[in-house]
Amino acid sequence: MGLSRELTGISGFIVRLVSAPFIAFLQIPIDETGERHTYFATSARFPPRSAGSNEAGGVALGEGIDGGGVYWIDYEAEGTSERVQVLMKGLAEDGTAETVWRHTEEEFVRITGSSVL
Repeated sequence: MGLSRELTGISGFIVRLVSAPFIAFLQIPIDETGERHTYFATSARFPPRSAGSNEAGGVALGEGIDGGGVYWIDYEAEGTSERVQVLMKGLAEDGTAETVWRHTEEEFVRITGSSVL
């Protein structure tokens, strides 16, 4: 059960006992997780940015389903709320993405000694 496996003693037992029903309710089976990721990787609904909407190939889209670009989706592959979209747009516009990428590159160099990604 994730982080709780590192807890020992009575506190670990209590955390696992209390959290088990919630985790069982929220957990997605590993087979279904694989199926979802395969869908995301192969569907024409989620082509790479450089390829345009349906030009990248992939499994064809059904009637009325659109794809292409950056994807902010929930675990059911549905679009996120307007509030989340506004937040993500703000983070993109204020330079947060560049700051995070720069930090990622710096850590990569710190760990590996090379900036080649």
